[in-house]
Amino acid sequence: DMAGVLQLAGHSTATYCAVITGSGELSLGLGDMDIHQQITEQHVSKFKESLCLAPLVCIDGNVPIATIQYVCEIAREHQIAVCYEPTDENKASKPFLSDSWRALTYVSPNLRELRAINRTLGHPVPAELPSRLEDVVRTAMTLTRPLLTQLHCVVVTLGMHGVLLCGRRVEGSFSLCPGTRKQNAAGELCATHYPAIPISREEIVNVSGAGD
Repeated sequence: DMAGVLQLAGHSTATYCAVITGSGELSLGLGDMDIHQQITEQHVSKFKESLCLAPLVCIDGNVPIATIQYVCEIAREHQIAVCYEPTDENKASKPFLSDSWRALTYVSPNLRELRAINRTLGHPVPAELPSRLEDVVRTAMTLTRPLLTQLHCVVVTLGMHGVLLCGRRVEGSFSLCPGTRKQNAAGELCATHYPAIPISREEIVNVSGAGD
């Protein structure tokens, strides 16, 4: 279904060029993302009926703040689950500039994006991020705690260390299916670490996007 795809004369599709080192690490990224500003509240409002019927709405940090706020308001009114992908460190905080973030259900930041979100909310953050797994997990747990007063689940991508799934245990168990906000806030903080699949450095070609 391509009904929601907007074609605009005089505008180009977003482009991104990544410069990768010989060891597969990202050296530089160049992008033209201006077209995302055309995903306006007015355009998205044309699909309000479909949004209201959706079991889950996914949105990322590329779209304008006003559009994110609009989607979050619809989700709040109709009790729709929302998954927010922060996109990058500079865009991660868009929903957190207002109370819109309280309508989110899931977020999937990396550690830098998670730190940026906490900084926007006024919580203390570390100046330097750790590299040892134990310290990484401890930092991620600390930074997810304020978010889980409202959100159901925070999936922290940890690059070479894998993924940390954070939520609140209710009645002895944690479910990815959201309960009520009251249940979430009352539950015990819990986290499950899923390590990355072991791979040799020689096999790595390009790590860009591997956290996702």
